[in-house]
Formats: sequence, structure tokens, C-alpha cells
Amino acid sequence: MPQSPSAHDRFLSAMEGEAYNPALNQPSKSPEVFAALIPELEREVQQGDMQSAYALAVVLVAGLALRSMEELEAQREDLLVRASELWTKCALSDNWGAVDNLMTEGVGPSAELARRLWSEVHRDRRDLVQFDNDAQMPIYGSDFAREVHRRWLLKWPEVSQ
Repeated sequence: MPQSPSAHDRFLSAMEGEAYNPALNQPSKSPEVFAALIPELEREVQQGDMQSAYALAVVLVAGLALRSMEELEAQREDLLVRASELWTKCALSDNWGAVDNLMTEGVGPSAELARRLWSEVHRDRRDLVQFDNDAQMPIYGSDFAREVHRRWLLKWPEVSQ
């Protein structure tokens, strides 16, 4: 008997071709699709599936299960707290991209550590920062993010106590 797709796999399918309607500022898929995935993703997270943790953080932070921007703004703080907890779990499971999310949108001690280390790596490892001369902007690639993650893993035990 074939195994049914995981909630993470169904999340990926739901995200396929996902685009925001700029006029409505809402995803093109119904929020109910993503809302139905939340309990299943939560279950998979409890079983230790970090892909599901990352997917759940995306659903929460992007407000994919919500009906309006007003609803998202009203819940924003709580959603960021929960997403930050999930990104922290992911980062501890060796997902370096989660530290990037903590740095850009996260809240709490893990996010503050990520922001501090991002600045530290930017200062200490200029070899990892590219520069777009046309846009006059730095470009941070995966090597940069991996270095921030490496340092984050070393410092997290001090911060988490």
C-alpha cells in the first residue's frame, strides 16, 4: 500500500506556483488549504521533522492560512514568536537557512544572536561578502550564511541558558 504524502510534501505542492495577488495582497490559493496543513505540520514537527518545522514557519510568517493583511498584522507578534521557535529548532538541526530567517525576521534571543553574528561575520570575513557595484549593495551568499550558522551553533548554548 503506497504511503500517503507527508504534510511537508503537501505544503510543497500547495506552494507550487504560489503567487501573491498584488491588488489584494493575498496568496492565490485559499487560506483554508494552508490552515488545514497546520495541525499536520505540527504533528510532524513533534515527531522531529525539521522540514515540516521550516514549512510551518513559512505558513505562519507569510500569513498563508489567514484571510487578510489586517488579520496578519493583528497576529504578527505571536506568529513571529512561534516561527522563531521553529527556526531555532531548524538551526539546531543544521539548517543554516533558518539562521538567515532568524536574522531577518526573528524575535527573541536566537534572533538577536543571529543579528549580532551577522554583523560580526560581515566585519571579520569580508571575503565572504560580494558587492553589486551597480546597486551599491552587499550580496550575502550561502558561504556567508553558513559561517554565521557555524558561529551561531557555537554561541547558542551560552545564550539559551
